[in-house]
Amino acid sequence: MTTPGSAPAEVLEHPSDYRGTEDAVVAATQNHELTATQARKLVLEWMDFFSAGPTTIKRLTLGTRTPVRLFETLAGQTQLEQLSVKWGDYSNLSPIACMPKLHTLQIQSAPRVASMEPLDSHPSLRTLEVTGLRDAHDMAPLGTLRNLRSLVLGGEFASDRNAHIDSLSFIKDLPQLRVLKLLGLIVDDKDYSPLLSLRNLTDAWVMKTRGMRPTVDELAQQVPGWDTSPPPLVVICESL
Repeated sequence: MTTPGSAPAEVLEHPSDYRGTEDAVVAATQNHELTATQARKLVLEWMDFFSAGPTTIKRLTLGTRTPVRLFETLAGQTQLEQLSVKWGDYSNLSPIACMPKLHTLQIQSAPRVASMEPLDSHPSLRTLEVTGLRDAHDMAPLGTLRNLRSLVLGGEFASDRNAHIDSLSFIKDLPQLRVLKLLGLIVDDKDYSPLLSLRNLTDAWVMKTRGMRPTVDELAQQVPGWDTSPPPLVVICESL
C-alpha cells in the first residue's frame, strides 16, 4: 500500500531488509525456496519485529498468507495509518483496536473473521474494505465508525461464493458515507431501504438479489452516485 504518485514499496522478505521507510510490503510466507524449518523461522522473525513495538512504518501491506500468530503481533504497530492484509486464518480483528491512527484498512479475504466488534468506535477509520466474508454476519459495530467515508464488503471472488449479512440497518448511522459497495453479498432480511438515507454518496453498488426491497432499479433511481456498471473483481479502496 503506497501513497498516490509514490514509487512501489520494495517487497521485504526478512526484517533485516527494512530500512526505516514509511511504506513496507512484507512477504513473510509462501517462499517455496525455503525449507519448512526456514519458513517457520522467518515467520518468527517477523513476529518478533512487529511485537517489539512501534516502528516508522505508516503504510503496511502483508502481501502473502498471514497466519493468525503473525496477525496478532500487529497489535504492536500502534503507529500504523494504513494496513492491507491479503488473506489468512486469523479470526479476531482485535489488533486493529490497538491502532488509533489507522484510517485505511483493507482485508482481502476474511473467511474466519467472526465479528466486527473489535472495530467498534474506532476513532480514525475512514476507508474500510473487507472481502471474503463467511462467518461474520452482524455488521452493527460498523455503525459506530463516525469518520467512515468508504465501505466495501464482499464475498469470496475466487470461488464465486456470496457472503451473507443480517441487515443494513447499521448504515443509517453513517450518513457521511461517500462510497458503498456490497460485492457478492446478500442482505438476509432483504431490506435495502437504509441506502435511501445516504444522501452524500458519490459511488454506490449492490448485487441484485431475489426479494430485495427496494429493487435494484428503484435504488438506481433514488440513491445518489449509483454505479450501473458491473463491479471489478477486486476493489482497492482509496482513502477519502
